[in-house]
Amino acid sequence: MSATDLRGVGELGKALSVDPHGIEPIPEGDRDSTAWQQFWIWFGANISPLQWVAGAIGPLLGLSLVQSIVIMVVGQAAGALIFGFFTLMGKRTGVSQLALGRMAFGRRGNNIPSIITGVITLSWIGLNTYVVLSLATYCLHKLGLPNNHTTEYSVAAVIMIIQLVIGTLGFYAIRTFEKWTVPVLGAVMAVMTVLAFSKGHIVWNHSTVHGSGLITAASKLMTAVGIGWGFSWAPWASDYSRFYAARAHRKASVLGVRHRHIHRPDLARCSRRRDGQQFDRQRPR
Repeated sequence: MSATDLRGVGELGKALSVDPHGIEPIPEGDRDSTAWQQFWIWFGANISPLQWVAGAIGPLLGLSLVQSIVIMVVGQAAGALIFGFFTLMGKRTGVSQLALGRMAFGRRGNNIPSIITGVITLSWIGLNTYVVLSLATYCLHKLGLPNNHTTEYSVAAVIMIIQLVIGTLGFYAIRTFEKWTVPVLGAVMAVMTVLAFSKGHIVWNHSTVHGSGLITAASKLMTAVGIGWGFSWAPWASDYSRFYAARAHRKASVLGVRHRHIHRPDLARCSRRRDGQQFDRQRPR
């Protein structure tokens, strides 16, 4: 099904169809994603069970719970702000982040960032799958299923197949999946939080590091979980925001990326060679 054929299809129909868009700019008529739909995608990415693991890093480094929360809130705000600038690139150009990377590094020079992004992607998938797998097998064991390799491999296979199918279908499937599952996940996480605070023994101000040790621990937490957590989503920022329905046409610049209509000829040069000649990196005047 082509992109034009999808324009008259409902949300569920789009979700069950393979996204036909490639690295070329998303046509204006296909950009129908709303702010709420973008919200569910990124909200869901930040309330997974992995956040419970990340939340324990501060106390493990010797910081108190209050110190950990303050550092993570400040760091997350800074990281999310940087991430927000990257999403504006996709909104204003209609192009994915890796394609935009060719404008900065060139076609060949972009190979290294692409490889790094691929490794990061595999790491994210592996880490998230492992945490969910551990939780799922524990719950199934409590329900009476045996806690053995057969159960683990079966659950892992189901998780990976679901991820593979949704990822293959593309943006529309991801958008619809997040819209309906994230509110449920958010409610579960809220219940878990209430239970943790009501049934657990919370120590707010106990810290085991002081002086230079405190600065070192705070720097590690700020880098890894604070700024790093929000900023780490930057390689995929434009992949979703490029579907956003732009209602305003401005010539403002964000990190060197101008208005999408100005850059489309340059974006086309980023994705192909001509007559075997070297990639043309010349910027539009």
